[in-house]
Amino acid sequence: KQYQKFVTILVLLAGIVPVYAIMNIVFDPNGDGNLLITLGTLTPILGGLLMVYAFKDKYQILISNHRLQNTFALVMMILATIVCYFAILLLIARITGRKGGSNAAFFKGENQSPWYVVAFGMIGASISGVTFVSVPGMVKAMDMTYMQTVFGFFFGYLAVAHILLPLYYKLNLTSIYTYLDTRIGKRAYRTGASFFLLSRMLGTAAKLYLVCLILYTYVFRDMGIPFWSIAAGSVALVWIYTHKSGIKTIVWTDTLQTFCLIAALISILVFVTAKLNLDFSGVIQTISSNEHSRIFVFDDWMSRQNFFKQFLSGIFIVIVMTGLDQDMMQKNLSCRSLRDAQK
Repeated sequence: KQYQKFVTILVLLAGIVPVYAIMNIVFDPNGDGNLLITLGTLTPILGGLLMVYAFKDKYQILISNHRLQNTFALVMMILATIVCYFAILLLIARITGRKGGSNAAFFKGENQSPWYVVAFGMIGASISGVTFVSVPGMVKAMDMTYMQTVFGFFFGYLAVAHILLPLYYKLNLTSIYTYLDTRIGKRAYRTGASFFLLSRMLGTAAKLYLVCLILYTYVFRDMGIPFWSIAAGSVALVWIYTHKSGIKTIVWTDTLQTFCLIAALISILVFVTAKLNLDFSGVIQTISSNEHSRIFVFDDWMSRQNFFKQFLSGIFIVIVMTGLDQDMMQKNLSCRSLRDAQK
């Protein structure tokens, strides 16, 4: 069943191109995108209201019990949060899509993206929901040795900023894989671009699958809503807020997503420390005295957590997954100058 759900996500992502073409013809014959964006802005609000109305009878039974009343309130809070979140995303898409409709605006934002917005947004772009959910659980199995990889990230970003970005800006690239065409040939360019599309499709499917699975398990399953409809709705909403404005929308929505991610992280820390009745010094002492607080591994060369293995892996992970990834570099290429992009 888990495999079937993942395939569902993959098929929905793969089908986004023909759906995009059909809806453009039907809803947007003039190519201005205003009608579709307006419809998209209303979709999550109306959808949330209809969902509450459709399941009101079921939850009227639940609220007769105090414990289930809390469950109902929690579910409604989650639904309201999802509706508001997507409404804000679509509002951002509408605002950023008002100016310009050229290829330069769509793919590079006319090189007007503020560097600090791009930098802040890339925090959330590089930390997926998979990382947010899984890395804390890794502490039980491998202590805090993942920090060795994080230390390597720093030097990987230095390599991207001072080796790859100058090259991309010098050649004034829109697609970073155009460099392969210039240096090697058309086949290399197409191969590199194809592998990017394949890896991005699989990676995005896995990330979206995890998010939809969490929503399905904790919110929508009790409502009787099937998994595929959650996945289809998520893909449709993402497509609606990105199809018109391109990279300008992505830059600002990444900023919103990063803010939400950091706010969620801070909230978790606050609630956990409150439940444990600890202050800041108590948290530090509790962590440092715990058996899983180990960060560095220098003495065991055969261990996967050996410092040099983890540190070098962190460097190359950033170079490959950021510096050689079109999705990540596209935002940096939308900055006003190389110096801004390097910041």
